[in-house]
Amino acid sequence: MGDHFQYLKKLTAEGKVVLAGPSINGEKTFGLIVVETDTKEEAQSIMENDPSYKAGIQKGEVLPFRIALLRDSVKKE
Repeated sequence: MGDHFQYLKKLTAEGKVVLAGPSINGEKTFGLIVVETDTKEEAQSIMENDPSYKAGIQKGEVLPFRIALLRDSVKKE
């Protein structure tokens, strides 16, 4: 999972990751990563090259998403 986090940090610095983080809901916990790409194929490649996805630790699905509302700043824990 450390490699997964470093991968996402790199993509964030490159401007590809808009936001990423886990829900914390016991057995229903999941992660959400919003990426900004020109194509669905690029988003698919980002997912498939994630170390945790490649290792079979996590699974994923690429779905289109459009930000309709966004605050100016985000609180971090």
